[in-house]
Amino acid sequence: MPLDRSALHRSHWPCARAIHRLREQRSHSRAAGHCRGNTDITVTASDGTFILEGLTPGTHTLIAYSTDGTYETFSQGVTIAEEATTPVFVSLTRQKTVTVTLNVSFPDNFSTLLPARIASNDSALGNSYADLYSGSTALAANLPQLSKINEHRYQVKLTLPVGYDFRYKYTLGDGFWNSELGQDGQFVLRQLIVPEHDLTINDVVHTFTTPSEGTVSFLVTADALPAGEEVSIQMNPFGWFAPLPMTKISDTQWLFTLYSPLNYFSAIQYRYCRNDLCESTQAVGTDQLAFTVNPDSQTFPFEITGWKNYSVATSPTVVVTDGGNISIRPDFMAGFEVSSQYSPLYDHRLASGLQKLLIPVRAT
Repeated sequence: MPLDRSALHRSHWPCARAIHRLREQRSHSRAAGHCRGNTDITVTASDGTFILEGLTPGTHTLIAYSTDGTYETFSQGVTIAEEATTPVFVSLTRQKTVTVTLNVSFPDNFSTLLPARIASNDSALGNSYADLYSGSTALAANLPQLSKINEHRYQVKLTLPVGYDFRYKYTLGDGFWNSELGQDGQFVLRQLIVPEHDLTINDVVHTFTTPSEGTVSFLVTADALPAGEEVSIQMNPFGWFAPLPMTKISDTQWLFTLYSPLNYFSAIQYRYCRNDLCESTQAVGTDQLAFTVNPDSQTFPFEITGWKNYSVATSPTVVVTDGGNISIRPDFMAGFEVSSQYSPLYDHRLASGLQKLLIPVRAT
């Protein structure tokens, strides 16, 4: 779900602010949520602290909530004095969770090689609550994939907090490209208020295809792709949207089919890249690719001969970590910290990246 991030930067009110700390009542972990005062919105740091600045003096209602519904919503009045800093301490209570099973049926006359996903307002399920690209708040690769039961039926099981206002849609891309459409050809958004018991829901998708417009398929041959990496496609109807993962159909070929929404545009620019990082890993020769929307289905083949900012190392890198005369304690633990430049775009790559970087070291 989109979030008004402009409120984070407002500072035109008389000088006053509130410094807050969130504390969870039932465990030692910190609550990570959004807190709203007047029209201002901010996000907590990892330790639960946050600051709302530029507030008008007077009484405000402070609302604290978690973007995945994990904690009960908190609300209290806060009195802000002019030219002053007001501390506020907030305690949040963790919600009970239940299992929600979603069974979904696709149209009988519809078949696709693309994976089915679920896009939602849940930050734990891929919604970053940040403007990643042109208003996109989610990267398709971070959205949960549904398990395919047969050609037309899929399933996903979710653990959701009781009372959560869960909004969701089914998609073959992200929350915009290839998301489900209703009988009127408009976007579908489903709603569930999570009950206090486990639940099974049977949904039916009417269509993914834009009425009266032909589908557009992109077939890429990528012999030069590094092992273990993936090909992505990025659309630009009026600005670059979040990249979409393509489906591997052979050792060297990748496919993506665009079904919707094609009724909003007459022409769309596109480009290919590696691992959803199109600013730095764009395929060579894809600066001027574009297609025109029309009622007939289209297929655009493309052979990738190279990638920007990619070269093959001619010799291995050696790192010496003998530690000198330092002995590692038996209870020694190693960790890592992500930089402030870390983006939600990297979430689905974090685990595989760490496996390549974290090498066991034996002290001698």
